[in-house]
Parts: sequence; structure tokens; C-alpha cells
Amino acid sequence: MAIAFDAATNGGTAVAASLTFAHTCTGSNLILWVAVENNNSTNNNFPTGVTYATVAMTQYKTDNPGAGAHSLWYLVAPATGANNVVVSVDRADNSIWAVASSYTGAAQTGQPDSGSTTAIDPGTTLTGSTTTIADNCWVVST
Repeated sequence: MAIAFDAATNGGTAVAASLTFAHTCTGSNLILWVAVENNNSTNNNFPTGVTYATVAMTQYKTDNPGAGAHSLWYLVAPATGANNVVVSVDRADNSIWAVASSYTGAAQTGQPDSGSTTAIDPGTTLTGSTTTIADNCWVVST
């Protein structure tokens, strides 16, 4: 089965300790990715967890390039239907933004299949390289 885009949703909030928004997953062999940004350049306020349908997602990468914390989370085989994404942070002193994207036809084991990550500072050009393990892989970037 080939990988295919399922759906994307986003949520944003003013200063808060958590962000909740709905995302709907449909299809089979699903994987869900959630990208999070906390906009605070001085307090390094990092996400403490992300859930989907109350199931904890796995943190793939978090960094702080100087304009807030950026992180990427994933969940293999998320529940189908409309469910809530909940992003929690360690302090309620900045804004939180998040984007959820789901894909069908994804491998249900061995995710993610590439460990390459590239962190950049805002305002620069993103370049990087990765080696995928299997044919027909997709790259997730935020």
C-alpha cells in the first residue's frame, strides 16, 4: 500500500498551559504527526507531552533555535474518527501553536525509519539530508 495524505488540522492559543484541538484520522495503516511551537525566546518553555484520543504520542525531536521551542511528535496506528490533540507545556507563559497531519498506508513498525534531523534558526534556508530505509518513504518537515 502506498503512503497517502489523510488530513491536516491546526490549533493555536494565547498564553496557556495546554492547547486542545480536534483532528480526524480515517483509513488504515495510519501514522499521525504533530508539530508544536511555543513562542517564547527567553523562558525556553518546552512541551511536556502530546496526546491524541488520550494516548501519549512519542516525541521525535525538540529544539530551541532562539525563538521558542519547536518539537515533532508521532503516533503509529492512531484511533480513527474525530479525537482531540492535546499539547501540554511546562509553564503558561507563552503562546502555543500546533499542526496535526495524518497519513494512510504507513508502516506500522519501525517508525520513524530515518533518524536525520536538521535544526535551523528562523530566517535561514532549510537544507538537510536523510537516508530512508525503505522505498516510497515520505519526509515530514515543519
